[in-house]
Amino acid sequence: MIESRTFLLGEEKYIDFMVCSKDADETIVITEAKYKLIEHKTESIESEGVCQNDGRCLRVFLSPSHKGLYHLVVNVEIPPEKLKAYIDIVVKERD
Repeated sequence: MIESRTFLLGEEKYIDFMVCSKDADETIVITEAKYKLIEHKTESIESEGVCQNDGRCLRVFLSPSHKGLYHLVVNVEIPPEKLKAYIDIVVKERD
């Protein structure tokens, strides 16, 4: 199941991801973390970039430009692994 977040049109906010190991004593080294915000209907990339990374938490700042459905794809490298996270972003008209 893919998580989802709701934005009101015009909102700008962070989406945070916690990165952790099943082994509490294991040190995690995130060598790369990038994101793409993809508009669902056209499959065009609305924005992309590098995630803010403090070693445990990844942050993506989003400001979708129109209402509708987007897909946020986050690619994370923790050698030797390459991981992906997906979140649907639903943008609604303001009331």
